[in-house]
Amino acid sequence: MKVLRTEKCKIENYSQVVDRIDELSISVCKLWNVARYKCEREWRKTGKIPSESKLKSKLKEHRRYRELHSQTAQNVIEELWNAFKSWFEKRKNDSKARPPGYRRKNGRYPKASVTFKKSAICHDKKNKRLKLSNGRENSSLLVEYKSRPEVDLDRIQVVRLAWNGDRWQIHITHRKEIEPQSPGAQVCAIDLGVNNFATIVYDDGTSELYPENKLKEDEYYFLKKIAKCNKSNSNKARRLHKKRGRRREHFLHALSKEIMGRCEEKKVGRIIVGNLKSIRENETKNNNNYNLKLGQWPYEKFVQLLTYKAEKTGIEVVKMDESHTSQKCPRCGVIDRKNRVERGLYKCSNCGFTIHADVNGALNLLQKVTALSGSNGSVAEPVVNLFAVRSGISPSGCEEGKFHQAEQLQTLNSQPHTP
Repeated sequence: MKVLRTEKCKIENYSQVVDRIDELSISVCKLWNVARYKCEREWRKTGKIPSESKLKSKLKEHRRYRELHSQTAQNVIEELWNAFKSWFEKRKNDSKARPPGYRRKNGRYPKASVTFKKSAICHDKKNKRLKLSNGRENSSLLVEYKSRPEVDLDRIQVVRLAWNGDRWQIHITHRKEIEPQSPGAQVCAIDLGVNNFATIVYDDGTSELYPENKLKEDEYYFLKKIAKCNKSNSNKARRLHKKRGRRREHFLHALSKEIMGRCEEKKVGRIIVGNLKSIRENETKNNNNYNLKLGQWPYEKFVQLLTYKAEKTGIEVVKMDESHTSQKCPRCGVIDRKNRVERGLYKCSNCGFTIHADVNGALNLLQKVTALSGSNGSVAEPVVNLFAVRSGISPSGCEEGKFHQAEQLQTLNSQPHTP
């Protein structure tokens, strides 16, 4: 099985290449702005934007285009065109949606990533060097990198120079052969939500909740702290943004790792995940603030991490339309939005079936691929797993930065904390 993996590497000859990378980043921003202007002008004239191929054809002789390798320049236009495409989709349900903007603020260009595709990359694997072409008219960039010794970067597909908030990094996407063995033939479904980040129902009838308690606390805390900074781009604000991002990423990694471990224990070979796109579209029509609540939470990143980890263990992740899964009764099949009587309770007005509301959504998702029917047994009483953030390892065995059953954490939190 062939999969793509991305390795984040340190640039060893940083002082020698940083100025050139900055120049390339500015060239990317300038080409973006030129293409953005062309799209805006066309939009005002015709109400449409040029197609991706037409935009590339118009700009290929432009000096901003020629400052970059042809495929690097094409990638900039592709990203802009996809941004406009996303805007078109969003504005169908949100009249306040804004189109992609220009990449310049207060006379300064942001640190835009620079992408090199396969034809622009020459790899010296022995000496860990990458020669990145910038077209016939410009000199190539020679980057020395440091990677983990166990990683084999033999078949490189894409190289991206990315700013991490402090310095440039090199992200190397390479093709890798893996031969995973599926743990089994069982199936589970995951419902993603605002209060319980993930709700899982397995086809043996058991279910689990993973609340986003600490993730919400972090978001609230850091956004308040950032708002109090004198300037949004001050050193303090940047440090807070970075710390917020690291903690959020750790939460997502810990959650995806925990779920994969549970799936392996239960011999799960396929995971069904709700497709959030249809839910966003449906909910936006009825709630103007929905995107403000849901859009901030990194569900798509979580699904990417889950899929990445699942590939290594031979588990298939399938996205499925979850329309009406929160309103449908898994026992009698009646669909009624009033059945969700409270935030965490679902009660069918037709047959009286009662279940946790988020478990109901995951159960209906699971029923699309299995014959599991609702009951008042273990499906109605999910196990709650909370994220532990206390330092060290407690006598109750609750390790920091991992998920544990709520009963264990109650024992941990009742004990005096020693820093």
